[in-house]
Amino acid sequence: MLPIFTSEEMAKLDRAVIEGLGIPGMVLMETAARGVFRTALEILQSEYGTAVPLPLGLSQDNENNLVDIDLPARMIAEGRVIKIFCGSGNNGGDGMAVARMLDSVGAQVDVVLMCRGEELKGDARANYELAVKLGITIFEKAQAEDFFVSDEYDLVIDALLGTGMKGAARGLIAEAIEEINNAPCPVVSIDIPSGVEGSTGKAEGSAVEAQATPTMAGLKRGLVFSPGRELAGDVSIVDIGTPRQVVEEFSPRLWRIEPDDIIERLPFREEDTHKGECGRVFIIAGSTGLTGAACMAAEASVKSGAGLVVLGIPKSLNPVVEVKLTEAMSIPLPETQAGGISLEAVPLIMGRLKWATACGIGPGASRDEETLEAVRRIIADLRLPAVIDADALFALADKPESLNKLPEKSILTPHIGEFARLLSKSPDEVKEKRVELALEKAVEWETVILLKGSPTLAASPDGQVYLNPTGNAGMAAGGVGDVLTGVLAGLLGAGLEPIDAAIAGMYLHGLAGDTAAAEKGIFGMSATDLLDKIPETLKDFGC
Repeated sequence: MLPIFTSEEMAKLDRAVIEGLGIPGMVLMETAARGVFRTALEILQSEYGTAVPLPLGLSQDNENNLVDIDLPARMIAEGRVIKIFCGSGNNGGDGMAVARMLDSVGAQVDVVLMCRGEELKGDARANYELAVKLGITIFEKAQAEDFFVSDEYDLVIDALLGTGMKGAARGLIAEAIEEINNAPCPVVSIDIPSGVEGSTGKAEGSAVEAQATPTMAGLKRGLVFSPGRELAGDVSIVDIGTPRQVVEEFSPRLWRIEPDDIIERLPFREEDTHKGECGRVFIIAGSTGLTGAACMAAEASVKSGAGLVVLGIPKSLNPVVEVKLTEAMSIPLPETQAGGISLEAVPLIMGRLKWATACGIGPGASRDEETLEAVRRIIADLRLPAVIDADALFALADKPESLNKLPEKSILTPHIGEFARLLSKSPDEVKEKRVELALEKAVEWETVILLKGSPTLAASPDGQVYLNPTGNAGMAAGGVGDVLTGVLAGLLGAGLEPIDAAIAGMYLHGLAGDTAAAEKGIFGMSATDLLDKIPETLKDFGC
């Protein structure tokens, strides 16, 4: 997994490396600039090819392998016209170092400096003085007329503001950002697009829209949460030599899931495995008008590897379910006049749950008061791993004290609005502090909180939060959450611990959505399209 830092955490990390280990800041800045330099070369080559003819024996097919040596770098950059916007901090110092490197391979570099060179401090000042000695063009204390990016420029590099900025960019900085966004060429941002808050991803005013953002040492929250995520373009991590043990000592709380994290969590099935050993899942779902939610949850459990799946459904809906489902079994349950499960169904359900290894409850269950009470009673008496979703969350929100009596191994799967209701907060408040609130409640309620959104994340009672990088806007469709409930229940039923099921489940669910979107488009895909891609997604991970 990759750690994700706030601006404050990254600043402390830098100080620990420079002051604690004695690695000079100039060394870190030079290494950072080298990473940006390589990104600039890659974009120049991708956009324009080589600037000079290739030597005999080299072809366009292999030029991507040539940027490791000086000659190809010059072949890519020779004569290219590049404008670098530098602020007064270390981000600007990085920009000055990149200017020097590009100048050394034949690029024509113009630096727009937002302050006087004498106002720069430390390593940024040192790189400014080097650029001056090399005769690089620098527009000091730049004004609006210096910002214009004409058609002659091949690349713009944004080094105006670093990850520590807060609030809206103002004055000349804001004007410079607007000119960068009007540039007729690609834009690279150093560390984070200027105008984006490093700890939140917010952009309260003008913000650079980058094609690529090489970021130093590790991911920042501003690069994984919207709108910073979209503004950053292609994000790459530049290794600046921060020792691994220093990162581990900081005990990051937020992590981005990687494919290898899924492989190590998925269950292994022996050749002689019996279906009863692969997970026995009981889904409690559905009501009049919401049969589809119940069926999708049950079918998702089947497609996620559960050996046996039973759907408990209000009895009047059972004939429909018998037609829609082939692999999953169904049990007709006593129902209310509104078409949801009744209190009379509770003893029958609790008896059946003794057979199961995991339970999913809530999709399409209705908000009839008797059904909500039935759901609360079931949850209070559950003694097996459970996924609690949709109308079951509504039932808990109506009686907040029930949140302190959740099953020992449970996963709550609210979206932003549902989580806000559970906390009696506004959706905007939750969105603003989603990581902290999810973590706080996971610890308080001793349960895994899988907070659906863009991106989806899972908070564990042990104080860690895991961010899912898969998924797309096409998943903002009815039924997609019901599929996730089934996937999670299937993985819980197979024996995964709740946090492992949450990590693997949300990643696979999002990846199936990405596959469906690639085939159907984000407007045309549906929850059933995603459902159909789950087996293919699991197969890609060796299952």
